[in-house]
Amino acid sequence: MFRRFHLTKLISAIAMLAALNACSSGDNSTAGTTKAVTQMPQAALTVPVSSNLSAVVIVDGNSAAPIAMTLDTGAGTASVDITGLSKASHSIQIVYRYNDGDTTYSLAQSSVHNVDLSGGSSTLNVPASDYDIASFDDDSDGLSNALELSLGTNPGDSGCVLGISLVGSCTL
Repeated sequence: MFRRFHLTKLISAIAMLAALNACSSGDNSTAGTTKAVTQMPQAALTVPVSSNLSAVVIVDGNSAAPIAMTLDTGAGTASVDITGLSKASHSIQIVYRYNDGDTTYSLAQSSVHNVDLSGGSSTLNVPASDYDIASFDDDSDGLSNALELSLGTNPGDSGCVLGISLVGSCTL
């Protein structure tokens, strides 16, 4: 009985050492990196206050965990390095948003791009022409959120018509 107890402890210790060695070996064979670079759509560059503008990357449709991009409004670009993805194919989508202090409005969304990280890294370049802007019309008045912001009207108020305030909250 005494020998069986020691043998069990020895087997457990070997298993633990093997697990610790696998975790700390620095083997990065399951992680890849992609760099996403995009030209900002013109609609995003015409928002009233550029500091209220943001861009995020949605990986594999997981909109609950968006990855913030770095904006360079002077150069008209946004970029991010996405690390820790498995070495496989991933879907990448970029979304531009504007926050007016109370509400966040989506302005533009790229189509879904597939990135193959089986080689470990990749770069995704998204041209400004790839963005859907027209689909984002929070107040369903026929004017996109981006167009309303560039005109100085509230994209969440359907009473806003080309900067004419019909309701107190219409003009930004």
